Amino acid sequence: MSKRFIIPLTGILLTSTLSVGTGHAAENEQPVSMQEGTVPQTEIIEETDTKRVVRSLENEVETVATFDKLDNTVTVVVNGKEPVTIQLEATSSEQPVALARAATTGENTFSNYEYTITHSSPEKWNITMPKGDSVIQKNAKTVTYKSSTKSNLNQFKQSVDKINNLELLILGGASITVLLSGIALVLSLPTAGSGTLTTALAAAGVYGNVARQIIQLSTEMKNAKIYYMRA
Repeated sequence: MSKRFIIPLTGILLTSTLSVGTGHAAENEQPVSMQEGTVPQTEIIEETDTKRVVRSLENEVETVATFDKLDNTVTVVVNGKEPVTIQLEATSSEQPVALARAATTGENTFSNYEYTITHSSPEKWNITMPKGDSVIQKNAKTVTYKSSTKSNLNQFKQSVDKINNLELLILGGASITVLLSGIALVLSLPTAGSGTLTTALAAAGVYGNVARQIIQLSTEMKNAKIYYMRA
């Protein structure tokens, strides 16, 4: 997903007054998963060079989000009702939405967990993660795909793809402001559990499916960080 909406978060999101540790992911830290039923399950039902279609179903409410990689738009349909199309924007400093070069594939996200795979021999992966609690700055490294790294790289890619899918669904149910505010909250409270996040989101006026999707986004961001550190 191409980003980047650079907007001020002051006043949008409750400034963190909680004392929460910001320790780095350790080698022995384990990925986590949400309890079944806590958040909606999502699935990619179609993926091509020009679009990605993601579906979720919760409490008999079906949401389908279609990301047009060429037009840079997201079209959302809830329970077959009138579609809503959101125009995204990209700055010149960012990679294009569709990585058209045959030698590379990749994924960009608002959360800054990203990958670009160069299909050389050996294969090179450029992977990124947020720098501290910044929604703009990021850390990056290049890793060679080999027997000692491929498991963590593949797991990192899976987490990034899940992050991207959840971001599309959050955009469909809320706004770019809510998404970036949720990401800022997750980054500001890196060790917070779902209870803390739920409370903080409620204070910011975010409830229901969107809040649950942000909580699942938090889980996948934590997992992606673990695999980034291990790779």
